[in-house]
Formats: sequence, C-alpha cells, structure tokens
Amino acid sequence: MGVVSDGERVIVLGGERFTGGQPLTFDAVNLYDVATDQWSELAPLPFSRHGLAAAIFDGTLYAISGSTLAGGIDTVDRVDTLSL
Repeated sequence: MGVVSDGERVIVLGGERFTGGQPLTFDAVNLYDVATDQWSELAPLPFSRHGLAAAIFDGTLYAISGSTLAGGIDTVDRVDTLSL
C-alpha cells in the first residue's frame, strides 16, 4: 500500500491481501483526519494496485507506479492524481 501524511491527515491507498489463498489488490483510498480522529473514504484509484508510492503537494494526492499483480510485480508506468 502507499501511505502519506501532511501532518493533518494520513492517507492510505491501494494494497494487497491474501484471502483463502487468493491474492487480491485494492483500489481503496482512505483518509484519517488527525484533528477529529475519524476515517473516511475518498474516491478510489482508477485501478487496484499495491507497492505504490504516494505524495501530497499543493492540495493534490499523487499515486505513483505500483503493481497490479497481487503477490507479484507487474509495474505500472503511471501517476494518478486526486484533488484533496
């Protein structure tokens, strides 16, 4: 998964899990608000992936690269953005 914080919020995106022997990737984007101690869901990634990098700059979340193959590597040559 990718995790990033700007000091006021923590954002967790993507990830993978093995359930019943089956690998699964996620497109979820979740935000933790430090001030309110609350989690919320943001718009999902355009496609599921794990092992991605994340950054916040000037109010925009960047989801960088990652892999669409759960339990393996199938590198994505892409950067997706989400306005915060």
